[in-house]
Amino acid sequence: MIDAMGWWCILGMMLICPAGYAAERMAVSAADANIRSGRAHQDVLWKVEKYYPIEVFETSGVWLHFKDYEGDNGWIHKSLVDKTPSVVTKQNGCQLRAGPEPSSRS
Repeated sequence: MIDAMGWWCILGMMLICPAGYAAERMAVSAADANIRSGRAHQDVLWKVEKYYPIEVFETSGVWLHFKDYEGDNGWIHKSLVDKTPSVVTKQNGCQLRAGPEPSSRS
């Protein structure tokens, strides 16, 4: 059985970490896009190309605050992204296949 203190701990965890929260995985859908330090007319930090994967953790109007695969944060306009699956490989010469079998086409 859970005592009174246990219930307070559970309630506290539910308030701190809402069950519905999860970063939304997306990718850049435009040919190229500016990553900004903030919403609207803030400085451009860097540029990315189509299929660049991001994890959105905050939305503010038409602006998305995200983290990329290297842990960098930035803002991007939501019209420049969609839910196209994408990945980044960090190793040169990776061989990608259509399936897990060695006979799968490359």
